[in-house]
Amino acid sequence: MKKIAKIAMIGTLLAVGAAQTNSSAVTLVQNLNIALTGYAQDTVGAATFVRIGNREILAQLGTNLGTNLAGARLLLVTHDFGTTSNATNLVVRTRAADIDVTAYFSHTTVSDPVTTDRSAGGRTLITVYDIQEFNLETPGGATALTTHFLVRGFATSRTTTLRNRTTTGDVTSVTANVAGTGAVANKYAVLQGSVSLLGSRFE
Repeated sequence: MKKIAKIAMIGTLLAVGAAQTNSSAVTLVQNLNIALTGYAQDTVGAATFVRIGNREILAQLGTNLGTNLAGARLLLVTHDFGTTSNATNLVVRTRAADIDVTAYFSHTTVSDPVTTDRSAGGRTLITVYDIQEFNLETPGGATALTTHFLVRGFATSRTTTLRNRTTTGDVTSVTANVAGTGAVANKYAVLQGSVSLLGSRFE
């Protein structure tokens, strides 16, 4: 698979930091939501309905990391938003801490984009349509995941201007309708569903 970025990933989807008016660094936080369903090969001639969503992904990551991630959230976090030193990571946010799980995910844009730009009056409004690919995989040196996926599909990315009292910046939200293959509990599965990056906010 062609990999543009290892989820500094959806950092390639983000037009983050195009403008920032605050004097101190801030953090951009976005919700990553994965909702896949499909069928896994149970036995010869029998298929079982399966689901891979945030809950199942967190359970799998918790098993691999040796910790209970029930009730945690998958977030894309960009530190030092709007600066040349910004860094984007995919994290699992628990009550106690953010756990970096960037190495488990990858993202690729696999087509040329079709773009509309309706920016005006100092506000950004850009919509991009393309085909994107998302992968939950085992990083080098880690215990093999028993639940994983490789899906791709039609994606819509919208870059808009986000403001609060101290910060103004351009951020990108993404929604993708996807299909592909993977495994659930080590059983081969065909999958379809959605991947989205929404809920942008500054911290």
